[in-house]
Amino acid sequence: MSLTARLDKVQAAAKSKRLLHIDYLKAFAADGKGASVTEAVNFLQRLRKTRDDLQHKSGQERQRWADECAQHEGFATLRSRLFEGNEKLEELSNSVLSRMYNNLQRINFRRDAEHVWPIVSERIVIGKMANTKELLGVWSVAPKEVLPVIDKQLSGAVRDEKTTSWQLLSAISRASEWPQSKAAASCAKVLSERLVDLSSGDLALIVGQLGGGRSEQEVPSALLDFMRQAKAELVKRGGELESVQLCGMFGAIENCEDALWTGVVRKQLLAKNDLKAQQVLDALRFLDRATEKQDERALQGKLVKQLQALLIKGVPEPQLVANVARHLDVLASSRGACQSLLNTAVKLRDDLYPVVLWRLFVRAGNAELMSRHPMLQARMERIGEILETHGVQKQKLTLKEMFGVAKAMRQNNVKLTRCAKQMAKHFVEVLRRAEEDARRKAEGSTAAPIGEPATELKAEASAAAPIDEPATELKVEGSAAAPIEEPATELKADAGSADAVGEELLDKLKAEDSTASISVESAEEVKAGSAQASSGVMSLLPEVQRLLVLFWAELHGLGIEEHSLSLAATAICGPGGDCRIEAMSLAECASQLATAGLSEASEGLASHLTARLPELHLQDLFQVTNLAVSEGTKSALAAEVTRRLSPQDDGSSPQRICAPQTGADFDRLVSLVSTMNSWSCPQPAAE
Repeated sequence: MSLTARLDKVQAAAKSKRLLHIDYLKAFAADGKGASVTEAVNFLQRLRKTRDDLQHKSGQERQRWADECAQHEGFATLRSRLFEGNEKLEELSNSVLSRMYNNLQRINFRRDAEHVWPIVSERIVIGKMANTKELLGVWSVAPKEVLPVIDKQLSGAVRDEKTTSWQLLSAISRASEWPQSKAAASCAKVLSERLVDLSSGDLALIVGQLGGGRSEQEVPSALLDFMRQAKAELVKRGGELESVQLCGMFGAIENCEDALWTGVVRKQLLAKNDLKAQQVLDALRFLDRATEKQDERALQGKLVKQLQALLIKGVPEPQLVANVARHLDVLASSRGACQSLLNTAVKLRDDLYPVVLWRLFVRAGNAELMSRHPMLQARMERIGEILETHGVQKQKLTLKEMFGVAKAMRQNNVKLTRCAKQMAKHFVEVLRRAEEDARRKAEGSTAAPIGEPATELKAEASAAAPIDEPATELKVEGSAAAPIEEPATELKADAGSADAVGEELLDKLKAEDSTASISVESAEEVKAGSAQASSGVMSLLPEVQRLLVLFWAELHGLGIEEHSLSLAATAICGPGGDCRIEAMSLAECASQLATAGLSEASEGLASHLTARLPELHLQDLFQVTNLAVSEGTKSALAAEVTRRLSPQDDGSSPQRICAPQTGADFDRLVSLVSTMNSWSCPQPAAE
């Protein structure tokens, strides 16, 4: 029996698609040892289709599929036939190479695909691979950074009148990632002549991909014109669209007066009762940014009710709670939605590390949920009790996140004393390691202590960023590049992200953070003396000190004292302390300390700031004036501004204050003078 016949028999006998990939791999392990590379690629395509069946399943299921394949004897046999047989990759046809690369990328076996890429790219560059279908097989799945290698050849290939519309749609889909693509421009030109032949679903896909939330300055005029043509055609038809297609177009709709919104999307959303959670959240996010929101109260109410129903349906899902919490800023006005979210959150499995609850706790604070809805206080306190029971696993929260938790305690009116003390001790530990690294660096040593754990700070290097800045919105299904060999409406396989449980969920949530990362590098990296490692060590201590001082101020305001933290913070803030906090951050820290009632520490930081005023650039100096709290700092700022205004400036400052050159310069000077005038001439108190 041939391998193909054997696999057909396995497919026919399969009782469940869930285990079909295992059955295939067993068959290939038994009968595939003598398979040709072409037969191996055909098998790989069968295997990929079982992965496609999991497209709408959880990340955990997709990861399980990948693990089961990678660990199976049949996959080892497949690799040996692809890469270690008598047939060399260099001898394979373009069609086989394109299909091999395409399927390996789509099942997320990227390292295997990288073995094929050098040969594929060479053939594309020299023009040996010029067939549209073969090029699209590579283009549709290739990483963004290598698209320029394929762009020129594909741009010429798609102009062929034999190129099908779905091939053009597949090619233009990458324009959302790389708008400057010549291939995308060529596709737009050809498709603009075929608009009447495209389905409403195809038009919606085009609009969603070319809209994509980018500014018009980032998108070439040819693509913008094509998108507008597609929008106009879609409005003209007014055809029924699926939910995923409707929600995929939000990035291309300017406001609630857009004809696409009023004529198509709004009407159909009002009739939809089967939206998924992400689609509901995307719709609410759009309404939040669009103008004339008061006219959309009916739709907003309908969307919120759908979200509440999803939250209370079935077993509580951590990923759903995390996703809704990430959009809490657009839900905060709805008490019902917030109540459903908190109710679902407290029902999550107690045996999981509550990373989702930490994120919810912080975002609730950022959204000032308790001040908006005091009746939800009991539920927030219950979440606090769960967090206190678990305590803090320091390797799972960054220093920046710990500072955010402290702020959220105040904002949520929930004191987590046990967690706060654990975090305080961790702050001191990290500070000591950072001080040791800085001392070693100053002495010219590059060796780091062996075995010291890396400490990750998810924080901006030069300014205090909010603990949970909105993460990049998740792509609505249907917006990814369509793979070759399938209709353009098929979705590109995602990266196999982890599901919302335990460590996998933690990894996914951390990957969604948009902030920069500063690390104490591993011993191996430091020994290598790389510039990146050096930069990480140099920038670590100032940031640790800044976060520690701000954390201390928050805890003091809550009435929580940890002796070791207080000692460390006062040592930094004292007039003779080794304060490395950047000058721009000193004003912020001094202001927070003053607000918390730590006036002595605030004055200490103010003295450090006064000594560094000559170092500040002009724009930073303007910002510091808005944060100054002590009379001493205000006096020093006034003297520094006066010195920089003087024609006899001694040149010690980075920038003098000269005549304004732009409107923005003039506005800053007016603001500066106004602020300083308020210091010297305070408004009389009302009688």
